[in-house]
Amino acid sequence: MATFPSAMNITSSSSPTGDGRSSNNMNSNSNNNSNNNNEYHPFERISLPSAFLEDPAAYLNSISSQIHPSPRGLSMLAGSLSKWFQQAETARFESRDNCNNENNNNNNNDTNSSNSNSNSNSDSPTAMETNHPPPVVHPATHVAHLYLCAAAKQLGESSSSGGGTSSQSQSQSQSQSQPMVDNGNGNGAGPATTKNQALAAATGSATTASRERQQDTKDINETLEAVGAAAVLCPDRSAVASSGIIPVLAQLLVAATDSSLCNANANANAEASSGIDIQASLSSVSSSKSFPPLTQAHTAFLQCAVVAERYEFAARIVRGTWPIPTSTSLEKKSSPFHNNNRGGGGGGGGEDLYGDIATIKKYYYLRGIVHYGCGGRDHYAMAHRCWWTCLSIPFDLRSQRLVGAIAIQAWKKLTLVQPLLETNVNVNTNTNQPLHRAGSSNTPIDDASTAKKQQHSKAHPPTRLPKLWAKAIGTYINREVAALRNAERDRFVLYTVLGPAVAAGDRTTAENLVREHESILVADGNTDMARNCLSRAKELQVRKASKIFSVTSLRILARRWKVTPLEASQQLEDATHSGAVLSRVEADGTVVFSYQDTDNSNSTIASTSNNWVDLREWMGLLEKMQHMDVTISMSSKYHSLKKKKGKSGVAGGDAAHSVAGPRGVEEFYGNPSLVVQM
Repeated sequence: MATFPSAMNITSSSSPTGDGRSSNNMNSNSNNNSNNNNEYHPFERISLPSAFLEDPAAYLNSISSQIHPSPRGLSMLAGSLSKWFQQAETARFESRDNCNNENNNNNNNDTNSSNSNSNSNSDSPTAMETNHPPPVVHPATHVAHLYLCAAAKQLGESSSSGGGTSSQSQSQSQSQSQPMVDNGNGNGAGPATTKNQALAAATGSATTASRERQQDTKDINETLEAVGAAAVLCPDRSAVASSGIIPVLAQLLVAATDSSLCNANANANAEASSGIDIQASLSSVSSSKSFPPLTQAHTAFLQCAVVAERYEFAARIVRGTWPIPTSTSLEKKSSPFHNNNRGGGGGGGGEDLYGDIATIKKYYYLRGIVHYGCGGRDHYAMAHRCWWTCLSIPFDLRSQRLVGAIAIQAWKKLTLVQPLLETNVNVNTNTNQPLHRAGSSNTPIDDASTAKKQQHSKAHPPTRLPKLWAKAIGTYINREVAALRNAERDRFVLYTVLGPAVAAGDRTTAENLVREHESILVADGNTDMARNCLSRAKELQVRKASKIFSVTSLRILARRWKVTPLEASQQLEDATHSGAVLSRVEADGTVVFSYQDTDNSNSTIASTSNNWVDLREWMGLLEKMQHMDVTISMSSKYHSLKKKKGKSGVAGGDAAHSVAGPRGVEEFYGNPSLVVQM
């Protein structure tokens, strides 16, 4: 096993050849950049086989093409590759952040740069190279797709063979460990002549089989961890989809759910035979199916599905389930963000729960992306629930670099999905939340544009956050904001203002924020979410107008919305199509808003149509009652009956009036409180 720098001496300019093999030429630039890569991440040196460095494709194919595939094959490589992939991803993120900071600085110095460039030659090659440096591709990017293909083949064959060599060795060890005990006559039937030897052999066999199962599980988890890291590094979504890893991971999830369900059924049968309540047993079975244990396979599957944008397929696989972490998924790992040689006290040696907490948070974060990608109010609600859960999980500040980054991304998406929900829950106006203070006057910010955003953040209620809001996330945010320059703080301040502005229907503020900070939204991958927020702001604008006007004109609405009449007409049509408001535009430009309970969270065009049907039925019933009243009043029998009742002791005109006409009809007209509100 040879040890190489983090760059691994794999050329960064090479690309996979036509047969899927990566070039094995050594590049001196990789050696020169190895120290720079080490600055991005605490991984100092990574150990990998020399045969892998010579030809990654041949090495991976040789492992995955074994006759009896074992998860231990790729696992021998998974740990080192996973660290290498994570290092490459960290380097890419930090490189992206540096580019964003440079763009912000360039925007602040547009005037000076334009004046200085006016006297220079714009066609100069030196100037072009300075403004547009060539992108640096980490060498791990070229290995990621190869690893996904090998992992898909090996994991698929392992699952189809029912456990591979480990199960075979287990059965062989069990058959070989069957002792033959002396029959008492001195004629032993085998090497084991006593019961103690038989018991010891059986115990040793069971212990060996248990260790092998634990080792296989560990190997698979390490492989899945590397799969998730490799999927992020793939250059495009087609690379992940073509590797075949997504259906293999889906099969692993289905098998894991069935396994937990079988265990629950066995426990339920045992409890039923013991006289335990049947209802409780059935409840445990249903709970095992709906709440399976959260494993590394769940996170790896969602990671690959998100990169490949297979949202609907992933939603079908996880539908009806809500995996939860168990005690077995919280085993301690060695944190890569701490140098174990430095100690740190407590005998932990740098160990914490960083990896498992990150896996849990990442699952809920990725599942939120899956549901949001499917679209629709129901999926938006599920996405909000996932990101809300992600923010509710506490974590240790020592692991803030990994877990804190996931939490911040979940918070950004939560602020953009919350305005899309149809809810009447009172907004929490507590402005002491750390993320809200990032855009308030408590932070000394001199930038004029940011000060303008502070005014809007005070006018609009902040985004609702979980009551179990982890203080560590707030501390992490405050440190990040304090370390940034004024122009860079917009990366956080933007999300404290945009979501609340959309929820308040402030379309002008929302459009200005999206237009001014488009680069931040693109870097965070939230451009589509911002567009949906703008559409939502337009819907709320139309809904507000429907509460003010019953009949108006396009010109009035266009003037109020500061758009053209044609744009106002399109906005009304979009709001009607989405079900936010029911309206129609006449040929002369008159806009008629139909009655609709817009405060009802379930109000749609279908429910509005039902309201119109109910109204027509009430009108028909009222006409029949009026016709019956006229018919009875003109009947001779009715008048003769009225005279008889008047002579029987009821005196005065009031008595005659009290019995004049059908009692129910007169009560309907005489008592306004009985009139049904329509």
